[in-house]
Amino acid sequence: MSYVDIAKPKFFVDHINNRLATGSAQDGNADVMSGTNLITATTNGTTEADLFDMRPMNQVQFNTSATQDGHVLINYDTGGGFNMDFVAILNHNMKDADCKVQLAHSNTESHVNNVNFAAGFTEPTCTAVLNGTVDSNNEVTPGSNGSTLFTFGATSNRYFGLQFEGTDSDEFDGVNNLSIGCILIGEHYTMPSGPKIQLTRKITFDGVNVQESVGGQRFATATNTGKNWLSASNKSPFSTANQSYYVYGGRMSYDMEFTHLTSDHIMPGVYSVETASDSVVADVWNRTKGPMIPFIFTSDSTSTAESDYLFARFKSNSLVQQQIASNVFNIKLGIEEEF
Repeated sequence: MSYVDIAKPKFFVDHINNRLATGSAQDGNADVMSGTNLITATTNGTTEADLFDMRPMNQVQFNTSATQDGHVLINYDTGGGFNMDFVAILNHNMKDADCKVQLAHSNTESHVNNVNFAAGFTEPTCTAVLNGTVDSNNEVTPGSNGSTLFTFGATSNRYFGLQFEGTDSDEFDGVNNLSIGCILIGEHYTMPSGPKIQLTRKITFDGVNVQESVGGQRFATATNTGKNWLSASNKSPFSTANQSYYVYGGRMSYDMEFTHLTSDHIMPGVYSVETASDSVVADVWNRTKGPMIPFIFTSDSTSTAESDYLFARFKSNSLVQQQIASNVFNIKLGIEEEF
């Protein structure tokens, strides 16, 4: 889609941080695995917890150049009973590191916690959405450094394995270590219809402070000007710029109203316990805890252009549902970009 036009929005919501926000420990549920031919060492003082901190600019750098034929295996235990259907790898240098990623899932943990997995795992059929080519059903190779997003058939299998490995004769690059800013595994939700035409989109330079001297002269300082760009291999999600001066600045935000939604599109069938039903509350609002947890947003659910995607969070801590007819509601959603 061109011009960041607005059609039917889609939300890609992380499940890892939903578990962490509800009291699950990161260690033992979202882990970098150790073992034969597995790389766990980092070179920049970061830890596995930094892979899930929702701060994409905080890259974890694995020492892959020292063990080029090794693998980095990241496993996630959903706890069971939840549908998963996407993986996002934000702010990576997989192109420079000669790296691809392989996905597996199973209801048996031992199927996915060793190199190349084990007999009995499910090999999903992946579909590249942003910055990736599917080499075989479950292998995705990014075409450039940046952020990669891919989907797969929804599954309620409990255990997931993401294996990062070399593309150059199955070896990593000998100079550039693999760096990853953030990993999301979760479920996406497409709104049942587009928002009301009278919506608002803003681009705000909220980090700019203009001051005026007693003589009437003005000068400005800025704590930020929008998306971050430290290098071509370390930049804010969904930026494709190769220099800082090519980055569009400001913080993008949307205020949208969705009208005439039936109750099953908003609320789960049973509100007393988390289920696998598809609705705004079940798949989006509850999983993000309102404005607590960032997510990936696109203004057009069919788009494969990185310019149509934002790393964002909700602006409000309340989801107001206005009933306009029997079991028919309007809701308003405000989101704003994160860096």
